[in-house]
Amino acid sequence: MKRLAVLGACLALAACGGAPHGREYGPPPPSNYGPQQPYSNMTSPSRPAASQPPLPTVPPHVASAGPLTTAMIGSYMDNQEAELRSTMRGTGVLVARPGDDIVLHIRSDGMFEGNSFNLSVRAKEILWKLAPVLRHFDRTQIYIDAYTDTTGSADKNMEVSRKRAYTIGGQLVKDAVPLARLRAQGHGENDLKVKTGDQVNEPRNRRIEIRIVARAAG
Repeated sequence: MKRLAVLGACLALAACGGAPHGREYGPPPPSNYGPQQPYSNMTSPSRPAASQPPLPTVPPHVASAGPLTTAMIGSYMDNQEAELRSTMRGTGVLVARPGDDIVLHIRSDGMFEGNSFNLSVRAKEILWKLAPVLRHFDRTQIYIDAYTDTTGSADKNMEVSRKRAYTIGGQLVKDAVPLARLRAQGHGENDLKVKTGDQVNEPRNRRIEIRIVARAAG
């Protein structure tokens, strides 16, 4: 549980503006996750295997992509999409482009240790690669949605998905993505990608979706 210490305050994930397409993204429920730790006191993800060197302690400096106006949204998101497709190549993360939004589709299997909400080494590496792109294209809002299949109880699935969404967001904050740009929500077994009955083990329903939405300055 200490691994989630950052997530209570961190994953209130207060954001500017509303959620995309009418979705409700309220703050997380009260929790015992504890107060947010300052970024300077956090450690970056590292690979435990001796054969793999640790990831850098301090995230690399990334310059802003610059101010964004309404007229620039299309080309701005085009550039971000191209950068994400290049960066996520080989990771198993699918990059989609519905309208002017960008959605990253990530299977939960392999992202978390067992049936838990603890990030795997692979997940930390993927988020480490993703974070610089999100920091560069800093005129966007980022919505993190986590889903489960229908195995287990609906309440348990909602709790697991909520904690997984918070964990993803907390890791991005540790990788220097600003807190104010993030919102996270767990959906449990709602909004199934593949419609099934109860107690069906369907890997495609166990997923994380990260939606990136442009915020024009004017």
